[in-house]
Amino acid sequence: MNALPTPPIDGLALEPVAGAVPAWRALSDPAGWLAAAAAIARRGGRLAGLWTSDGRDAGQAFAVHAAFATYEGLLCLELPVSESQPVYPDLSLLYPCAGRMQRAVFDLVGLAAQDADGVRPDARGWLRHGAWRENTHPLRREVDAQARLDPGDADYAFVPVEGEGVHEIAVGPVHAGTIEPGHFRFTANGEYLVRLEQRLGYVHKGIEALMAGATLDKAAKLAARTSGDSTVAYGWAYCMALESCAGASAPPRDSGAICVACTCRVLCSMMRPSPCATSVGAAQAGLGASARPGMPKHSSSPPPITRPRSPSRGTRRPATAA
Repeated sequence: MNALPTPPIDGLALEPVAGAVPAWRALSDPAGWLAAAAAIARRGGRLAGLWTSDGRDAGQAFAVHAAFATYEGLLCLELPVSESQPVYPDLSLLYPCAGRMQRAVFDLVGLAAQDADGVRPDARGWLRHGAWRENTHPLRREVDAQARLDPGDADYAFVPVEGEGVHEIAVGPVHAGTIEPGHFRFTANGEYLVRLEQRLGYVHKGIEALMAGATLDKAAKLAARTSGDSTVAYGWAYCMALESCAGASAPPRDSGAICVACTCRVLCSMMRPSPCATSVGAAQAGLGASARPGMPKHSSSPPPITRPRSPSRGTRRPATAA
């Protein structure tokens, strides 16, 4: 039962959702979608996630889903999207992190976020990496999960930076250690870092589609394999989701019963210090490397003025000056 009052968001018929945290859900139209997102932003809420679903095989429609973290709890909105007009309102002006999520939605299912002028804010691919073409969307129901898709254009238009002495340093996507792959494009001017642009999604496995219709045992394995360095955390989250759906809870620790959820809780408490220790060690290594005896001191003079150029709106062509 939700312990906190319902979030005061006008125009939404919020329905409580049982679970480990207070949560509500609501069905929305495009105007209500944007208005609710703006109202949550004004109250200090944040966007926790944005994804899509294809329910046409069940007689439903495409839908975009957004989860917002508010003071009262988690608020989940569902926006049905027509197959004949697969567009929905852009949220990236309210929540910059929505930009990448919306690009992923288009790559996977083909639903495009548009601003008030009917333009996609950033039309570059996010998850394709040349593995499939821009007009192919592998998580649509009509696409065979085992089909080999025609490769697409692997070029990616990084946002360029102009200025005297500016140079780029490419790192990744393969890294030493056990961290997940990611490409990082550093733009530097001497010792000054002018811009960093990331490109992720190299190990996207279409888990959303694989989960559909899977047995509980198979789904638990899929959840644990979502991210190699967070296996226990994802396994625990999956167990919590099952408990919420079934209205059940794990046995007390002193009951003597052994279950997957209990094991995940123990392992998660053991795993939690690991990434913290890794991060602290990496930070210390970085600080030590920049403070070795005999290294030249940092210059106090500012670098020449440089500015990044925004990506073109509604196109994947190289960026032009703002």
